[in-house]
This record gives sequence, C-alpha cells and structure tokens, in this order.
Amino acid sequence: LKVAVIENEFGEVPIDNELLAQNKLAAAEQVVVMDNGCMCCSVRGDILGAFTSIIDAVDSGNGLDAVIIETTGMADPVPIVRTLLQTPVIASRFALAGVVTLVDAKNILRRLQELDEEQEDDPDAPPDEAFQQLMFADTIVLNKIDLVGSAVALEVWERLRSINEKADVLPCVRGAVDPAELVAATGFDMERMGDEFGEDHGHEHHG
Repeated sequence: LKVAVIENEFGEVPIDNELLAQNKLAAAEQVVVMDNGCMCCSVRGDILGAFTSIIDAVDSGNGLDAVIIETTGMADPVPIVRTLLQTPVIASRFALAGVVTLVDAKNILRRLQELDEEQEDDPDAPPDEAFQQLMFADTIVLNKIDLVGSAVALEVWERLRSINEKADVLPCVRGAVDPAELVAATGFDMERMGDEFGEDHGHEHHG
C-alpha cells in the first residue's frame, strides 16, 4: 500500500516533523509538512498546495493508493472536509474515505466536562474543536484504555455514543491499531456534516 502523508505542524517547535525524521513513517511514499499552524485556519491554500505536490508526484509515475491528512488536535474537521469535497482539483482525483479521531480514554471525560461548563457559561459560543472531531468522526480510536478501570471505560463509551452514535470505536493501548482497520474506515457520511457546509466555522486563530 503506497501512502502519502500531509502532516500539519502547529507551534514553533516541529515535534511531529521530528518524529517523521526518526522514521516513524518511513514507509510513506511522500510526506508534505505544513508548518504555518492550525490547518483549519487557512485550509484552502494549504491543502491545495499539498495536494498539488502529491498530484505532480503521481503524474510523474509515482503510483499512490491513499493520502492521510494528520491534523493538530486543535483542528475543526468541517472546513477541512469542505475543502476536500468542494475543491475541483482535489475532488476530481481523490475520494474522502473517512474522518478518524484519536481519543485519550484517561482524560476525555474531564475535557468534555470542561466543554459542558463552558457551554453553560456561554450558550452562544461556537462548538469546540474537540467536540467537532468527535461528532464528525467515522472512526474513533480510543487510546489508553489500559489506564482506566472498566467503570470509567464504560462511562467513556457511553459519553462518546451520546455525541456520535454511528462511528466505529476501536479501543487500543499505546496507539496500537491494525493499519488495515484504519484503511478500511470508508464510512464517511456526508449527511452528518449537515448544514455545517453552508456555515463559516467559529474557530479563532491560535496564537
């Protein structure tokens, strides 16, 4: 399987890029690093440029089976998906298979509680990126499941299901997931995006 990776950097220290340099993704056919911050803030030009680079490589004879976009944990998936589906240069050559969200089983309940409290304080506040990532995921990778007891694991499961009842949930330890399960994540549901495609997301630029 030949895969290209679009890697999104955020911040002055390119930690993810360092991991790539250490051969964590040595099998990738091509790695494109976007280093100007949160992908969803300036998504169209960034992603178009990354895909143009990949398309050029493919047209030069480098066959490719898939492209993986790895965003920061602060990225709202809606504008990214919108760009992929509504940019002709991309949509004519690629099909969106699915959105995968990584969840920390040990800390997710606390984070969601914080979001609930923020929503109570300001009901008109735009949806948080973490909530958006859960809501619009086709696959949820539930990591660190070994660090919580069965009661907490059940509570996490129920809370995730209250946000997204359709996504496949893959429990794992230390991020160990069979790549075939992620590659098989082809259940993207356009209807779940709903009216989000007609709205500007409320995300503010991170500084």
